[in-house]
Amino acid sequence: MGYAPQVVRDAMEPVIKQVLAQRNQALLTIGVVVTLWTASSGMQAVRSALNRAYGVRRGLPFWKARIKVTVFTVIVGGGVLLAFSSVVVMPYVWQILEDNVQPGPRTLPMLLGSVRYGVAFLTLAVLYALLYGWLPDMRQRFLTVLPGALIGATLWVAAAATLSYTLRTAGNLTLIYGSFAGIVATLVFLYISASTLIFGAEINGAIRRAKRGETMATASDAGRPS
Repeated sequence: MGYAPQVVRDAMEPVIKQVLAQRNQALLTIGVVVTLWTASSGMQAVRSALNRAYGVRRGLPFWKARIKVTVFTVIVGGGVLLAFSSVVVMPYVWQILEDNVQPGPRTLPMLLGSVRYGVAFLTLAVLYALLYGWLPDMRQRFLTVLPGALIGATLWVAAAATLSYTLRTAGNLTLIYGSFAGIVATLVFLYISASTLIFGAEINGAIRRAKRGETMATASDAGRPS
């Protein structure tokens, strides 16, 4: 949660802690199943958006698609937990940097921010590449999805940093939205995250269509009599 704006963390952390504090195994199992089904429904929407971006008209049968999006939900959830767990590791990284680099009082915050968002960028680039390569109903190579993954991850990091700065400097959000400030900020943050994911897919789709057009034009020129 260290990459999200502070108001987003304030809204989400109590819910996460409450879920993790549950001791009733039956309720926890039911909660996990319901959460997985709900999250996979959201992943199904992402799959449909990626299919449209890549021009896929006929998809998988319902049961195959459901299994596929459920597996991807678990993978993405693991990636998100990995990104969040880096917040726990970061204090040790800070200590190593302070002991070896010995930066000045102004350099240290910039250095820490660079490492923090660098980890987020790498994690998101890998997750986006996995989603672009395997989630749509078509086979793609890693290099063909890499441009969109890098662009999408870059936009996410830039948007997250901009949103955090805006929420810190533009005034108190609670004066406008009251107790719903955390919910509003969370929805905006999730909307931006989804937008960067879809935008990267559109970039890959445009590159794919351009290459396919060049291939068809080359084949047409080769078939003409000289």
